[in-house]
Amino acid sequence: MSLTGQERYRIEQTLADAFRGLHHAGKFRHLDGYTETNVYAGRMSTGRTSTFDFDTLTRLVFAAHDWCVRVELDDSSPRMVKLRLHPRRARRGETYARHPTLREAVDKWRDQHDIEDGLEGDSTEVPA
Repeated sequence: MSLTGQERYRIEQTLADAFRGLHHAGKFRHLDGYTETNVYAGRMSTGRTSTFDFDTLTRLVFAAHDWCVRVELDDSSPRMVKLRLHPRRARRGETYARHPTLREAVDKWRDQHDIEDGLEGDSTEVPA
């Protein structure tokens, strides 16, 4: 199943949002039903990928939920990360065909984990 123009657009927007520009997303190729790219680890924000200060990981997750694209990370070669991006066609339905919104994913996480709000306010203390 080849990708439609709209699916390619959503994949490219996911990469552009995550990497602050499509030109930072490495060489990607649209394959049968998904897109694949090998990203130099240095492009994953100065060699580090995290959820906050080097926030490429968070940006990738948020963009994937916003654009309805499943993202899969895999090893590639030394200092390289392989990304496979699978566009989903719906927000509802079978697991293999849908992708939740970010709000739905957060709500599901909160329902499954008994944590109120984590750290409150500007506290620098981590609860014991």
